[in-house]
Amino acid sequence: MPEQREYIITLRNAGFAHGKKKAAHATRILREFLQERVGKDKIVIDNEVNSLIWAHGIKNFPRRISVVLERSKNDEPWVVKLKGKEMKETPPSAEPSKDETQQDSGEPVGKSA
Repeated sequence: MPEQREYIITLRNAGFAHGKKKAAHATRILREFLQERVGKDKIVIDNEVNSLIWAHGIKNFPRRISVVLERSKNDEPWVVKLKGKEMKETPPSAEPSKDETQQDSGEPVGKSA
């Protein structure tokens, strides 16, 4: 039976890092927090957790993250995964869609003749 542990980790202190090092510092805080909990065992951060931290760029990172730490056997490394797949998709780009650009016929919108 796999062993699981759930944590809510505050990454707020990564905001004290200088300039363009905040997301990297948040990843380091996450790894150090979990390393204190599991001891000398190896920790592997899942791609979904990493992409959630880096989703809004190097300067803007989540202030809090819910993770599940799990492993199936004692000799395997701990894997850090998102709790409940809470990762949201990145917001759509600000560019107009093809439908909006094709509808422009030169006439004012909303006025009928």
